[in-house]
Amino acid sequence: MGASNFSNSRVKAKGVINVGPDYQISCWIQPSDNWDQEKNQAKPITTEQYNTIGEIMDTINSNGLSLSVVIRERMEGQQARSWLEKMKFKLFANDDLQNREPTPQTQTQGVDLALPSRD
Repeated sequence: MGASNFSNSRVKAKGVINVGPDYQISCWIQPSDNWDQEKNQAKPITTEQYNTIGEIMDTINSNGLSLSVVIRERMEGQQARSWLEKMKFKLFANDDLQNREPTPQTQTQGVDLALPSRD
């Protein structure tokens, strides 16, 4: 299928990844400049960013797309394609943001929004 659309070759596990158990994977679309270094947390997104993310998710859902993910162990001095494959899976789009219309007050004030939690 050619080169990947997204990548990050410097990911570190927070603990030992064991073969056997199932893992739950989550993925978010977020602006590249939304991290608050002082608070060590994501900044709230703007209404425009929220709506853009909604459009991206609508496109993914309406076209039946998913994300294919491969996690490889980085091996210095070797080409990325020869690194050891550790995990391989697909991420399926959640369509639970169907009712994501911002309130009229938010639209007129242009305040920052945080994405709704699934909890």
